[in-house]
Amino acid sequence: MTNFSIEMLDDLPVILTTYFEDYGGSDDVAAFSKELIPMFDRATEKLYHLIDMRRATLSFNDIMTSTDYCIKRPEGFANHANFQAFALITERKMFQSIARGLGTATFGNLNVPVVPTVEEALDWVRRDCAMRQTA
Repeated sequence: MTNFSIEMLDDLPVILTTYFEDYGGSDDVAAFSKELIPMFDRATEKLYHLIDMRRATLSFNDIMTSTDYCIKRPEGFANHANFQAFALITERKMFQSIARGLGTATFGNLNVPVVPTVEEALDWVRRDCAMRQTA
């Protein structure tokens, strides 16, 4: 059994990932990436990636491993041609601080919204899609 779930939503260009309580470590990150990247490969449009971290109990090392694997490496999802943007779903202060840190040059100046619910994340995607269509 995996410690995460990944699903492509039908009504928006969104991949929704949920980290469960036991998610963490390099094995989970590798399995997560192995399942996620082909979804970006198959996409016919740029995708948003929403990561529901409300149940996650990641350690600092888990977070650094995930950040390296998913954002800093060339094969990470944040560097994929079909990647649009991502947001974190959580109320935990530690994850909010991490999201702010991703906005630094070290991590590619990523703007990562943090919202408390899936519905608020989907609202953000809708607003961002509308803004990009009018730009």
